[in-house]
Order: sequence, then C-alpha cells, then structure tokens
Amino acid sequence: MKTLVVDKSKFSCVLFLLFTLIFPLFDSSLYFGFLLIISIIWVSLFFSSKDSLHITIGKEFRIFILLLFIFWFISLLFYSIFIGIYNLKSSLNDIFEFIKFPYYVTLSFFFYHIFSNRPDLIKFTFISFFYIIFVTGFLSYFFDPIALLYTSSKMVYVGRLSAPFVNPYTYAFCITFFVYLFFLDMLMGRNSFYQKLFSFALFVISLTLLFLTQSRSILFGAVLVLTFSPAFFVLTLSKKHRKALRLNVSVVTIFGVATLFGFYFGVYFLDLRYTIDLLEQAIGQRAYTSDSVGVRVEQIVKVFNYFYEFPLSIFGGFGPAKTEFRLLESGYAYVLFRHGLIGFIFYLVMFISIFVFAIKRAVQIKSSLHLAIALYVFSFPLLLSSSMHIEHPKASFFFIIIFSTMLAEIRSSSREKVTYS
Repeated sequence: MKTLVVDKSKFSCVLFLLFTLIFPLFDSSLYFGFLLIISIIWVSLFFSSKDSLHITIGKEFRIFILLLFIFWFISLLFYSIFIGIYNLKSSLNDIFEFIKFPYYVTLSFFFYHIFSNRPDLIKFTFISFFYIIFVTGFLSYFFDPIALLYTSSKMVYVGRLSAPFVNPYTYAFCITFFVYLFFLDMLMGRNSFYQKLFSFALFVISLTLLFLTQSRSILFGAVLVLTFSPAFFVLTLSKKHRKALRLNVSVVTIFGVATLFGFYFGVYFLDLRYTIDLLEQAIGQRAYTSDSVGVRVEQIVKVFNYFYEFPLSIFGGFGPAKTEFRLLESGYAYVLFRHGLIGFIFYLVMFISIFVFAIKRAVQIKSSLHLAIALYVFSFPLLLSSSMHIEHPKASFFFIIIFSTMLAEIRSSSREKVTYS
C-alpha cells in the first residue's frame, strides 16, 4: 500500500495563497495588519516544522531589504513627520500604513527562501494564484452574496468582477499577468499540441476575466501590449534568442491582431456597457464625454502645486496622508505625493531591474514565465496609470511573489555560474 506523501512546500504555498486571497478585505490598512500577524505566524510555523533549519540569505536579499528600509523610512516616516510641522494633515493619522514594511519583508523572506530551494515551486505558485482568483471570481460573478463579501454593492450592481479583491482595478492588474503568461505558453516552447490547446483555453479564460472587470485603462493597455508584442520581441530579443525560445514572430503577430479583433467583438458579445461607451467614444462613434484622462492630469498638476507650496517635499513626498489627498485615479500622482522623487526613482529602478533580469533569465532557461514577467513589467506604464495597484493589499502580495521570484533567480543564477566555472 502506497503512503500518501504531502509536499509541505506546495501545501504551504497554497495555504498562504488561500488565506491571503480568500479572506474578505474591509479596510486596507487594518487588513495589512491582519496579514502581517497571520503571515508571521504561518512563516514561523513553516520553518520551525522542518527537520533541520538551515536558512541562508544571499547578499541580493540583504541589499533589497536595506534599500526597502531606506525608501520606506525617508519617504514615509521622516517626511510625514517633517511636513506635518507645516500644517499639512499629518500622515501619522494613517499609522497602520507603516505596517506595510514588515509585511513586505515577511512575504519576500518566505518566497525568496522557498523559491531558492525549490525553483519548481515558482510556476506552481503562480498557477495556484490564478486558479484561486478564477474560481472565486467566477462564483462571485453569478452569486451576489459572495461578491458583496469583497466589494461594494455599486460594483455588484453594474456587474464588474472584483472578488476576491476590493475593486475591479486590482483584479485586472493581477489577471493581466496571466493573460500574458498563457499567451506565451500557447505560442512558444516545446509543449505538445494538447498542452498548447490547454494554454489557449486558459488564455481565453483569463482574457474574459479581464473583460469582466471592465477596468478600461488596464484592459486597453493589455490589448495594446498584445497587439504590439511582435515589435516588443523583435526589439528585446535577437533572432537567435527568438529561435531558441521557439517564438515565431509571424505567429505572434497573427494572435496579437486576433486579440485586438477579439477585444472589439468581445465587449459587445459580453454586453459590457461600461466599456462599450468608452470604446465608441475612442473610435468616434459617439461624442467624447469621458473625463477620466482629465482627472488623472488634474491630480498630477495638484501634486506639483503641493510641491510648490512645500518645496522640500518634492524629495520624499508627504507620506501616507490619506485623509489629505486621495489619489485613486493616477498611479503617477500617487507615487509622487506619497514618496516624492525618491520613491519615483526607487520604483523606476526596481521595474527596470526586474525587466532586464527577467529577459535574461527567460533566454537562459527558455522560460515563458520569465518572459511573461518581462512583458508584464513592460506594460506597467499603462497598467499603473489608473492607480498604484502595487500598494493595494492583495495586489502587493502578488507583486512581492514576482519580486521574490527574481531575487531567488538571481541567487540561482549566481550558483550556476559557480558550478559551471
């Protein structure tokens, strides 16, 4: 009789994903506190249950934590206290925002360590994430009581997919990655015909979920990236590397253009009135009335007016200060207001670093996952134009998994160099 062997690492990852994603989100700041407590307990239990505990931390992780601490201290703690002297609403009123730093450290430590020891867990974790938000979102779309656990009655009334996230924008931000991943799984690699067919089915499912969020800026951005992806691959990958990845630009072009047409007919087929209105305005079938772009521009202008009034704040921003200035529409305004130029540079360097290493790693190990990460980060200027999703609880959880993947891969890459030398 065979003994059932439970893979503790996989079990731990799935359980981590479940209690992070399934638990309803009421208040983002308090929710970070809840996540921090539960995450510390779970991570401690996971490592203490090992037969022998040998945790080694590479210099890449120590550098990341140091930079994260400096960024967090200067752009949130120091400036929020300093600017409060000048009668701007002190961001210390939003004290729970400072829970984010230890939460990010806890998450990154767990995933960095577990991915370093088990690289096969990386794609398993991402796919598990997808299935959880797919099933939860699917159920919430047909059963309003489930949707109301996670989002407002307004979102439920207009039929915008949100669960298990608090709003459709963070759902769209996360599901976009899987649109790219399954798109690449379908078009590259040594997968069999049936595997490619399965990837195509998952691509259609993830794209449909993105449609149902009706997050127009993210949806338009994702479709544009897919449409112009052939140019992206030609510019970022040499012919030799494209051949090694079995990435046929002609085939990518066909599917990219098909996605564009699928988008146009899909919004009508699904009767997504909220998206149809803006689409018809964009193609000239209806008078342009949307002021969403104008609102984003106004918020950026407002941030620079704040900087003009308090010049020193341009370096580190104003800290959380939620009650003073809410930036729900523009991710750029959000970063500049909260973190200033220091934060803007920090995020820019982080995104560029992830992009460059993901491209290199994709070529090195012929990975559609890493190429999807590169394409995903490349699309951030469009995806983050609507809001700074990375600093929302469940979206930040997803982004930390991506970043921890890169940290673990840096470690794996350095070990490979030592082995080969």
